[in-house]
Amino acid sequence: MKYNIKHGSSNPEIARRQHMVTDILWSEPEVSSALKAAGMSEDSNDLGDVLNAIIRALGLPRTLGELDVSSELIPALSNRALDDFWAPTNPVPLLKASQVQEILEVVV
Repeated sequence: MKYNIKHGSSNPEIARRQHMVTDILWSEPEVSSALKAAGMSEDSNDLGDVLNAIIRALGLPRTLGELDVSSELIPALSNRALDDFWAPTNPVPLLKASQVQEILEVVV
């Protein structure tokens, strides 16, 4: 989500859609409670932060390190990710390994 906001700043539709999803998540009582318990407020967090808190509240891994994925694998993972049918359908189309690598380096 943060990659799309950062690189899709020329497309206001990306921000509008992320804001819409954030509002929907906050409107769910259980989600809202979990987000508040994580110290978040509706007006101070973007969708990336909201999803991070939800993933953590569910006890799911959030980083590659938590999955014991070595940073040395990032170049190979970046290239392989481009084989995925969905990569070019991302709001900021993922067409180059360097784009995927930027995302993966953040989640190491």
